[in-house]
Amino acid sequence: MLRATVPDYAKSDEVLDMEQYLRTLLYTVDSSFADEWERMLNPSYEPIDLGKCTETDIRPPGAEDAEADITRDKKRFIAAVRARIFSFLRAWSTGYGASALDVLDNLRDGEGELWTSERLATAWDAYAAGACQSSL
Repeated sequence: MLRATVPDYAKSDEVLDMEQYLRTLLYTVDSSFADEWERMLNPSYEPIDLGKCTETDIRPPGAEDAEADITRDKKRFIAAVRARIFSFLRAWSTGYGASALDVLDNLRDGEGELWTSERLATAWDAYAAGACQSSL
């Protein structure tokens, strides 16, 4: 329906690619319906030969990148971030600086200074001293 109601100039490349993907997917489910629809739109239409298609031909563009991109699944992404933060905080708060550092992908702070076990211990001591002061 998108093809019949929205002109091509109003569609992005991604929408055109997805339109092609959905058309190909429809062929794999019921090619007779799709072929008849195409013939109604274009009497000189020639159906494609699915016997020559591979699995990658019917996947949407960027599917491989999407599978690798955890941020596309909001629940999974949030769970992964929480788990990583919890792992870091648990190791850091119990004095296992090396284990806390193993959780991090980047061992440098915003100014480019390297985080070390000793630096984490100093930061924890400063945090704990501040937390104790504020509770008094």
